[in-house]
Amino acid sequence: MKSYIETINIGEYSFDLHKNPGVVCSGGADSSILLYILMKFSKSPINVYSLASKEKFRSVARTSHMVISKCMDLTSKSDVNHHILY
Repeated sequence: MKSYIETINIGEYSFDLHKNPGVVCSGGADSSILLYILMKFSKSPINVYSLASKEKFRSVARTSHMVISKCMDLTSKSDVNHHILY
């Protein structure tokens, strides 16, 4: 069986997008940019994982949710599954 890989080029960088991509999103700049790139170019649904801890008042869950919502608005992509682990 042949695996699905689509390569996109952004500037001098190449990214391989596999079927059913996923990203761990904390709401920080690096994971948010990666999420935006995946949402903009991937044709498959995207799985987003966030880890929220009691010590940080579960702020990652709230922040990552806001980032996902903004990326959905910017890319018009709605087939995103957000998995939050507490």
